[in-house]
Amino acid sequence: MNSIVNIKENLSSLTEAEYKVATYILENMESVVNQSVQKVAKLSGSSPSAVVRLSKTLGYSGFSDLKVQLAMDMKVPLTDDFSEMIQKDDDFKTIIYKAEHANKATFDKVYRLVNPKNMESIVDDLNDVNTIYIVGLGGSSIAGLDLFHKLTRINRKCVFNQDFHMFLTSLTHITENDAIIIFSYSGNTYETLLAQSHAKERMALTVSITSNNRSTLARNSDHVILIPQEEKELRLGAISSRFAFLAISDLLYFGLAKNELEIVPDKLFKTRTLLKKLSR
Repeated sequence: MNSIVNIKENLSSLTEAEYKVATYILENMESVVNQSVQKVAKLSGSSPSAVVRLSKTLGYSGFSDLKVQLAMDMKVPLTDDFSEMIQKDDDFKTIIYKAEHANKATFDKVYRLVNPKNMESIVDDLNDVNTIYIVGLGGSSIAGLDLFHKLTRINRKCVFNQDFHMFLTSLTHITENDAIIIFSYSGNTYETLLAQSHAKERMALTVSITSNNRSTLARNSDHVILIPQEEKELRLGAISSRFAFLAISDLLYFGLAKNELEIVPDKLFKTRTLLKKLSR
């Protein structure tokens, strides 16, 4: 049964405390799906035990289960910020649902935001360079490593190192015939700006992937790929930005690989064949 209908049909049989919770839920459904037991109890003028009791009276395993069903029935997006969306009383069924929704929402926003003509222009320019330098710090380095791995498998000459000091050592040799791809959510990280500055001094092509179009990184780049600006300074982790960066990494890889489709399968086969020898 639809959870909203379920609550309405049971109103007359609820205790006074449960009734307060039920009416609060019906009047604030969109916000309730992201609230904890304690917050609902406080705002409804009831108690945490009444919130849990109502959930079980309605046939749910607990309040987390009720929230999941309520969100599904309303088709209301849950918040994408994990620092807000994950509550202490969430069970893993709820966490899985929230994570699934947040990740799907991130990918959807990335693909709506990306500009096809901009991507074509970037890939065309990258196809003309000799070496692609890739940089990202912290959580952003995951996307950098992912792109480095993909491009290496199709024999594109590229440089990446999660040790930034070692990366700078390699970056010393960048030339006007090369390019640098920079992953930076804020676009204001000192190390990435330093790398960009050196690349520009050497007249190399600069491509930035960031959420901040007004950042120093974006303003000084030849090309900018924007990702959704969703996460706060205080967060449990770079959840949304990680998936956004990986989505862009895939698009860049597909774009660079499509012009060599006749030889890419052979390159992938050769790398796979060699790597398989490790398991023997």
